[in-house]
Amino acid sequence: VVSKTGKKINELSKEVYGLSAQKGFWIIDEISEFSIVPIKLALIADEVSEALRVHREEYTDTEENLSHMTVQQQEDLTEELADIIIRVVDLYQGLLNNKEVTLSLDMVLANKTAYNAKRPRLHGVRG
Repeated sequence: VVSKTGKKINELSKEVYGLSAQKGFWIIDEISEFSIVPIKLALIADEVSEALRVHREEYTDTEENLSHMTVQQQEDLTEELADIIIRVVDLYQGLLNNKEVTLSLDMVLANKTAYNAKRPRLHGVRG
């Protein structure tokens, strides 16, 4: 998976993690090794909640698009989705740096996408 800047997810995750660590979000001594994963997952869930809030919120700008969101609402939702991705790749890279993960995120995403392509419509859950 390559971003618009040409960076792969693995490269971006290193950059995201580096900034996160630099800002003090990976000081394990202050957090504890046991607590870091639940804390990071809770932060991902918090970003998902913020995205949901943006989707539900009524915006005053009037120009709507096909998703029935205003232009500003769609921009705000996109930012929240970026925050979710940032939190996910930060967790991935932090675990990789601590040797708890050895798989390439690029490869896992490619493999998971190929697997999902072979699954039935709606993954066989609803009809």
